[in-house]
Amino acid sequence: NVFRCILMHRRKILATTACRSDYDLLSSVYKKLNKDNRFNFQILVSGTHLLKKYGLTINHIISDEISIIGQIETISNKDDLNRRPMSIAKLLMDGIRIIQNFKPDLLLSVGDREDALATCIMGIYLKVPVCHFFGGDYGETRDVDGHIRHACSKLSMAHFVISKEHEDRLLSIGENKDRIYNVGHPHLDNYVSTSRMEIEEIFSELSCTKNIKEPYCILIYHPSYVSMEITEKEIKTIIEVIKQENQL
Repeated sequence: NVFRCILMHRRKILATTACRSDYDLLSSVYKKLNKDNRFNFQILVSGTHLLKKYGLTINHIISDEISIIGQIETISNKDDLNRRPMSIAKLLMDGIRIIQNFKPDLLLSVGDREDALATCIMGIYLKVPVCHFFGGDYGETRDVDGHIRHACSKLSMAHFVISKEHEDRLLSIGENKDRIYNVGHPHLDNYVSTSRMEIEEIFSELSCTKNIKEPYCILIYHPSYVSMEITEKEIKTIIEVIKQENQL
């Protein structure tokens, strides 16, 4: 499993997280590392974790009693094409100082967002090995996520993947088989450890005032970064289909 693979590395470990979604994916691993006395595990927090309008999700990390080495505000107020590359620049500027002070033996990078790429860039230039999680994934659209994910894989020294298909894809782009660990999906740990919630409790957590006796549905949609026009069209289509099916 992931934890056993990490045990082969050295003592100081630094992970980066910029949003609730990437933190949740590896939270079970972070908790184990944080409680193990053989490691000095720290986490660097940035991105939407620090913004109230996105739920101030740094509180999730604090409640898990994870050691936070620093907080870097990387999200600008402008919602334009400059926003994500500027986030990389801010994370690089402040993150380099934190890494140099902490002197980690290992960096953990997760997924396909700008903070993951910044972590890999800092690691390769500061000569700190990077372990990348969830490499080898693939999306049908030519979204930016796929490009960033593969870039992170090429900048990393070791890879934790969730399937044989992802392992084969990394092999096809020239990664060393001895540095690829097919560990399954760490997020499944949360499904095992999380207690069952009744529907009333879920609605209360979501501050939902809807009468739960009426029909309802939960919609999860991942927008495309390639074109906002495509995203708008897809959302309208989804809503119309749901209405036609009498689900709203």
